[in-house]
Amino acid sequence: MKIDCTLCGTEFDAIKGRAKCPGCGGIVTVDADQEVLDVVDYVEDDEPPSRPRKALANPAHIVCPMCAEQNRKAAKVCRFCGEDLAPDELSGVWRDGHQLVMSQDAQLPYRCVKTNEPAELLLRRKLSWHSPVIFVSIFAGLLIYVILAVILSKKADIQVPISRRIQKRRSIAIIAGWLLGLGGVATMVLVCMFLADSQNSTWKDAIPFIIIGGIVFVVFSAFISSLIASIVTPAKITDGHVWLKGVHSEYLALLPEWPGE
Repeated sequence: MKIDCTLCGTEFDAIKGRAKCPGCGGIVTVDADQEVLDVVDYVEDDEPPSRPRKALANPAHIVCPMCAEQNRKAAKVCRFCGEDLAPDELSGVWRDGHQLVMSQDAQLPYRCVKTNEPAELLLRRKLSWHSPVIFVSIFAGLLIYVILAVILSKKADIQVPISRRIQKRRSIAIIAGWLLGLGGVATMVLVCMFLADSQNSTWKDAIPFIIIGGIVFVVFSAFISSLIASIVTPAKITDGHVWLKGVHSEYLALLPEWPGE
């Protein structure tokens, strides 16, 4: 290849190693064949990456740009490395004071609605709500209220992201509710049977109060259990939107303000 003498500037042919300049007679060191280096650089620049990005195998998931792991499409943060995956704008999800508002067909950000931790599963909830005004119909009779509630109730079928810790707590609440309810009924029946055979009239007179107390205990246990197991409760449901109570404040802070209908 041709090189320039560093002493006199004469151009001459040389190979890698030591060469004598024909112009000044000086010795010039040739470190490497420049043409070969050019070829090597060209090949290295065009060589594909040794670890290509993972392909998007599931259209319901997105690939984290940081660790290339797949996350649910609604996820805001990668559950593997914590990278922010949130889009510039959320679609169909807002906050309205201490309540979450969502379109009936919207996907919630994939974080636990109770703790704002990275979510690990989706819990399907079939919600029902009616106007509080319908409660007035109870004075006309319980049957009237039930009929109106069934006819006028609004329905919603949504998926709520939660962590496994919250799911475990929910399962425990459901099991505890059943055990307390069944235990309360069994205890009430056994006590009443025992007192019915008693010769003491005072104990027999107490049976109605024991029955009422047992019923109150069972209803209270069922209410507390359902309250814990419900995760979120509907504050209002319309044909297009759902208002939810019980959502973590930090989760709500991630959402834009409700613009109104």
